[in-house]
Amino acid sequence: SEASAAELSIPPQFSIPGRYASALYMAAVKADKLDAVTNELSQMAGLLKQSDDFREFVSDPTVGQKVKVEGMSSVMDGLGASSTTKNFFALLADNSRLNQVPKILDAFQQLVAEQRGEVQAVVTAAQVRRGLGCRVGSLLVRPSFTCRAASHLLPVPVTEVLVSTLSSPPPPPPPSSQHPLQELTAADVSEITESLKDLLKPGQSLTVSQKVDPAILGGLMVDFEDKHIDLSIRSRIQSIQKAIGEAVV
Repeated sequence: SEASAAELSIPPQFSIPGRYASALYMAAVKADKLDAVTNELSQMAGLLKQSDDFREFVSDPTVGQKVKVEGMSSVMDGLGASSTTKNFFALLADNSRLNQVPKILDAFQQLVAEQRGEVQAVVTAAQVRRGLGCRVGSLLVRPSFTCRAASHLLPVPVTEVLVSTLSSPPPPPPPSSQHPLQELTAADVSEITESLKDLLKPGQSLTVSQKVDPAILGGLMVDFEDKHIDLSIRSRIQSIQKAIGEAVV
């Protein structure tokens, strides 16, 4: 069960996104809607990642405040969002803070993870096939809503854009001759998780996510809290180059 509002101990937030995220977290706990709000913000994060047009609508300072308020209200209605989330995004629109939404979503996600004792380990590989372990949770939203107030601002109606974005699977990345496709299997993830468990504090749990960086050439890098474990081929090459340089000198 989630902690009550009275039991919460949230560190002071000094940034604008942090203060908004903290206020939303407190409101969600007080309304006993934390799980719902967390899921709704995950949907919003997915929408921002998938739709360039919606992301531009949120961040464009030339779009009038009234249009943004009405547009976000339509989006919230279409998502079937809780009153807590609806009121929060209405407040952001009223205060002309929609351009802060991506940072607020990140701050909220981090706050939820901290309060739940969740620690994330990010595993970087040279290349990972799309669809295997690259997405944590579902970021897709229902493709049935409309954004009536924003439709006239876009070259294509926003409803069509979002329906197309959310209903069409992303194309697979082209194969690379320089960097063969790599992927972490369930066994790989389990092994990494087990190897890091001893570093967890009491009450903490671990989740593992993946990212791609072809520059590491091969192998893995693991970032875990303030720790960085570099098992990449690039690191080995650099070590060899350094050893050769020192030997020559």
